[in-house]
Amino acid sequence: MIELPPNVRICNRDYRLRYFHDDEAESEGADGLIHYRSGLIRIQSLQDNTSILETVLHEVAHAINQVANVNSDETTEEELVTRTTPIWMCVWRDNPDLLGLVNQYAQGEL
Repeated sequence: MIELPPNVRICNRDYRLRYFHDDEAESEGADGLIHYRSGLIRIQSLQDNTSILETVLHEVAHAINQVANVNSDETTEEELVTRTTPIWMCVWRDNPDLLGLVNQYAQGEL
């Protein structure tokens, strides 16, 4: 199981990253959960390393959408990409440990 960074910064918001086990899942079969108000991203621990990283990035994408306010059904794909691209750039700049995990995956080391 990969070691998660303790936190991920998304613009002006910090989210804690924590593992959880099946018996702690709030929704059946969830691989990841995000709690916007408490600033917590929870990742199912019973996954392989690649799936863990994919789940982390999935939940980070939810947080980015929240920050960019693109959770409306009226947001077009182009608007979503335009609003979220600079936030993704901040995520990579502000979270070198997370970027390091992505680089490990890209190099086949995960």
